[in-house]
This record gives sequence, C-alpha cells and structure tokens, in this order.
Amino acid sequence: MIRLVIYDLKGDAAREKEERLHEVIKNHHWCRVARSAYVLKTSATPKELYEKLKLLVEPEDILLVFSINEPWSGQRAEHVLYCLELMFSGKL
Repeated sequence: MIRLVIYDLKGDAAREKEERLHEVIKNHHWCRVARSAYVLKTSATPKELYEKLKLLVEPEDILLVFSINEPWSGQRAEHVLYCLELMFSGKL
C-alpha cells in the first residue's frame, strides 16, 4: 500500500526529530514529495504507521498519514509522479 506522511515539527529539537523520522521512512521504498512530505510503500495501515512514527515526535508536532490511491496528478514533480508509477506498478 502507498502512504503519504506529512509532518511539521516544532521546537528546538525539530532537526533531531526529523532525523529520527527519516530513519524509519527510509526503511521503506520512499519518495520525497515536498519539504516535509514523503510517499512510502509499506504493508502497514495508516494507523500502524502513525503509531510507529508518533513515538519519534512531540505532542505539539503535526504528523499525518494518509492512503494514496490512483489516479493522482501534479505539476513540476516528474520524479514524484514517476516514483508513484513504479510503486503502483509493483516495480518498487
């Protein structure tokens, strides 16, 4: 399944929290969509992935996990659209 993870980290430890999130995110097939948004291929449900990631952030941080389904569209993000195509085709 394809998941979208979006976060907005607050406070002085934002960089450290982001590094911890990246360690988990990068254990999957992933693609960076925007500054604080990643698409992942994982068997985890949005709730399961959220529960895992929320241990790495603070209550004041924003953390969202969504399911992504076809079709999608966008502009000026060819690498992201290509990555999504690979994920949905099973090539990643």
